[in-house]
Amino acid sequence: MSDLYQIWSRLGVAFDTAPFFGSSIDLEDVLVKTSLEGRKDSRLLFGMRGWLLKHYELVNSARLICKIKSCSSTAVLGAVIESVILEYPRSNLKYAIKYCHPLSQSDFVFDSVRYSKTISHLNQMENLPLWKKWNLISREMGDMHGAIREKKFVLKHNPQLALRALFGAGLKAEVLSFFLNHRKGNARQIALTIGLSYEPVYSELMLFKKIGLAEEKKEGALESLQKEVSSLPNIEEAEVENMTLL
Repeated sequence: MSDLYQIWSRLGVAFDTAPFFGSSIDLEDVLVKTSLEGRKDSRLLFGMRGWLLKHYELVNSARLICKIKSCSSTAVLGAVIESVILEYPRSNLKYAIKYCHPLSQSDFVFDSVRYSKTISHLNQMENLPLWKKWNLISREMGDMHGAIREKKFVLKHNPQLALRALFGAGLKAEVLSFFLNHRKGNARQIALTIGLSYEPVYSELMLFKKIGLAEEKKEGALESLQKEVSSLPNIEEAEVENMTLL
């Protein structure tokens, strides 16, 4: 669980732990894992909820759907997503929630609650309607208000999310993110890496080739032209509001 705290610290949740500064963060994978591990610690779960309330537009809903489909328990994530949609009805998260399902049997959101008769009874008596809708039990739905950093911090420390902010949380940003981390790749390699279907990735690469952002090599791979990629400002150092793609 400690690695999730480090990851969320890098994403902008003010946990008292050193941020993770390794490879790029798979945001959608982190959301699914946090919805499961967060049942052991409310701070983790509510930190995720607070982050989504502030930065929901940085989530790639197509990738999130793929992650949800392979997850056996999605009720907690579904409830958290619905709480965000209630605040922001036009959020693309509305597409992902369709793949989340309530529990088959009622259960407490947080594992620790069941070990105290008094606390478990109190949660049952004061269960929030949103949790109840997902067959879950809790009297809490926090968001760690005031502990979520602004977008400038998030984008400065997460270049792949900066690309999403520039181009939208869709396929183009994912392919560009791949080329920032890899010198070259073909449609199959990229699709497997970013967790999306081959056909749209291939079409996006053909568009990149057409407009001069990538060139085709003899082996059939597409290589990002270093001139264009290096023209991006240093995302980790630049002022976010001044970033442009040349």
